[in-house]
Amino acid sequence: MGIHPSGTNEALQFWMAFWPALYSGLLYSIVTGIVVGVIVLFVQRHAEGKAARRSYVRELSIAKEQIREAMSCPNPFTISSAIESVPQSARAAIEVVRHWPISLWREELTDHKPLLDAIHELQLSYSQFKISAQHFDYLLQQFARDYNSKSNNISVNDPPLQSFILGRFSGFENAQILPWLSMPIQTVYPWIEGGFAEAEKNQELKSAHGEYIDKREKLQTMANALMQKLTA
Repeated sequence: MGIHPSGTNEALQFWMAFWPALYSGLLYSIVTGIVVGVIVLFVQRHAEGKAARRSYVRELSIAKEQIREAMSCPNPFTISSAIESVPQSARAAIEVVRHWPISLWREELTDHKPLLDAIHELQLSYSQFKISAQHFDYLLQQFARDYNSKSNNISVNDPPLQSFILGRFSGFENAQILPWLSMPIQTVYPWIEGGFAEAEKNQELKSAHGEYIDKREKLQTMANALMQKLTA
């Protein structure tokens, strides 16, 4: 059947039926295309997400072994400065995890949340420790310079005094501290003992030391908790 001549009733009816059908078909095609596209995109993203999570799990397994190995080290108290007294197991773990996307893993690997939360807590504790230790070191430096200046001691004598005060404040005996003073002496010089006696009267120093010790103990606790999860 051909197209009816223009102007006839048949032609009018034809075009009245044609355009709605055309628009309906176009709309159906567009909607169908969008729906299919969304489904394909969803399936693709889901597949990519699963592949990414499998990759993250493999990487986490490698990271766990690296952290476990790094943390298997002694934890001596380094008396040279507050910042250097960081528990070695915590420092070693931080050095490893700084190279891995812990925040991303915490979002994606919910099955590993306890371990990743423990790593995150260690990172937070390490940052808090650094702040308190650096503050205490700064106060020690200021105190040592002020004390030695008044005692006519040159600045090369400041670090030994700082280390001695740190050691004594932290509960160590003179014999344990002497090897850290970088001085060829068998007994503590009177001016060092005098500096410590003055430091004991300094409430700002003692308060900063208490804060530093609290943060160090918390960091050690977080490191121990992480190690337990790594070996569980």
